[in-house]
Amino acid sequence: MDIERHLIMDSANFKPIISRVVAQGDRVYVCGITGDPVGDVTAQTKQALDRIDDLLARAGTDKSKLLTAQVWLSDMGLFRTHNLAWNEWVDPEHPPVRACVQAEADQPRPARRDHGDGRPMSRPALDASRDRVLKTAADGGIVLAHATAVRAVAAWTLAPAPRDPARHVEAAHAQARRHLARLIVHDPAREVPAVMTDELFSRLTDPRPAPLTAPAGVGRYTYTPRKALRRVLDHALDHLNQIDQWLAWQRHGSVPTPTDGWVPSTVTLADDRLPLTAADLDAWLWRVDQAVGLVVQRAAGLSEAELDWLPPDGGWPLRRVLHHLARSERLYAAALDEALLDDDPSGRYGEACRRLDDELRVVAGRGPDPAIVYAGLYGVLQTPEEVVGQVLAFEGELLAGVR
Repeated sequence: MDIERHLIMDSANFKPIISRVVAQGDRVYVCGITGDPVGDVTAQTKQALDRIDDLLARAGTDKSKLLTAQVWLSDMGLFRTHNLAWNEWVDPEHPPVRACVQAEADQPRPARRDHGDGRPMSRPALDASRDRVLKTAADGGIVLAHATAVRAVAAWTLAPAPRDPARHVEAAHAQARRHLARLIVHDPAREVPAVMTDELFSRLTDPRPAPLTAPAGVGRYTYTPRKALRRVLDHALDHLNQIDQWLAWQRHGSVPTPTDGWVPSTVTLADDRLPLTAADLDAWLWRVDQAVGLVVQRAAGLSEAELDWLPPDGGWPLRRVLHHLARSERLYAAALDEALLDDDPSGRYGEACRRLDDELRVVAGRGPDPAIVYAGLYGVLQTPEEVVGQVLAFEGELLAGVR
């Protein structure tokens, strides 16, 4: 009997590789679905049920054919309120059998402490990993370069962001614009290496990523003032186009044709080294402001179902795309202002460690806030514990390749 698997999820952020929907003959199985941990139980229930509708539709069926359902609530005191949303959604002529139980919810938590000075519990493990990484300098700085990227990306991730992706794009642009406006003070012809590496990009984005064990070298991201402006503008326009593509795909089944025409951060064009006058900068900033403003406008009008719609090819939902767009603007815009200019790879790594430590101290003193998220560079939402766990795992992979 044929088996069809839909929306196989990758292992980003150490999540399990699973299918969201599996169809075997005339039976369809749907994985566990949750709403976002914001709003009351009614809002979360409605969001989860909307996502179930979408998954059932992918398998060619709908809720009128449900046989059984299981519900987990964090508090059985929410049972009656949850049922109001359930009863509004379920087909009253064809309801499934159902069980509802209480279970602890996996909600984002602030980093735990075991010291009175706010140092996170994970500090000893981070320090031990740092000391091992610093001993690899003899390899030409390859491990240090990638470990620097790992810690710098973790520090960016721990900067709190609005949960609403449209607000995140808007807030991130307001912060990035201060860096963009300063690009005129930097040498237009000098390529400055960023902390990010091409190998870490692959580790964070590939559906089946290879470990960082024993990378052969370092694929550098470099920036000039004009290159930073180009990447910000290209990226905003690319994802503005993607919003319309995803909506047409979701509503009409129109599969988009890849249209990426931009040049990545690993490539520097001749125009990227041209002088940048004040008038040039003003013109660039006007175009960037217009592009980002259009993204915010379009994103603000998206429904929860549109934000969380999963493309049939396993691509990113728009919620993740928008958080990625917001985070990446800092990577580009602040590439020169926040560059690690120490020529010594150990010194660059030490500065990245310090920046991560500073962010962890702030997180440890911040109370729970359902309005914020910690979004990774590629849009994956994480808890502080997961961010630290990822640092330790990636540095462990790098160290495993050291002879």
